[in-house]
Amino acid sequence: PITGGIFEVQSSVGTNLFSVNNRGTELAANGGSETEDTWTGDWEAVGSGTASRKTTSGEYVTGIAGAELVTAAADDAIQNNLSGSPVNTIGAKYQVSFTAKSSINGTPIEVLYSRDGGTTENLCADYVDGNDVSQNLSDTEWTKITCTITINSATAATDPVLIIRKTNGGTPTIWIDNLSFMR
Repeated sequence: PITGGIFEVQSSVGTNLFSVNNRGTELAANGGSETEDTWTGDWEAVGSGTASRKTTSGEYVTGIAGAELVTAAADDAIQNNLSGSPVNTIGAKYQVSFTAKSSINGTPIEVLYSRDGGTTENLCADYVDGNDVSQNLSDTEWTKITCTITINSATAATDPVLIIRKTNGGTPTIWIDNLSFMR
């Protein structure tokens, strides 16, 4: 049997744009927002913004839908209520990947993992250049975000969530599609 990557397409800087492998279990719940029946349990707004499932062309990249966050204040976020718990081994690494776009060019976002519903957070790091802690979104092109979560606690997850949060005072609309959270 083949262990690991079966087929990968990479960008000019070595970032995986597309990967087929048999290595792990997908922990993102409804990462493409394709399943309408479970969407409200899989995704939700954090803060004063509103989250919704969008099926309008241009508000998702692939499939038939995507997630939308309409922000109203600084630090508004959208979270994915993960379908399973990451291992509680200190130093375990998980790759987070998704595409996103904003209604305001240059909107900065950060990605966080929380084992307990948002009380304790791990910052997703190691973006393209290895040390960024945030990414800026375009208002014209979809941005591919890929980063790494490193588990920093041996405490078992009780309410595992992935949080995508804007980090400035603007009030953009942010669209997200193709979320993946895998070891």
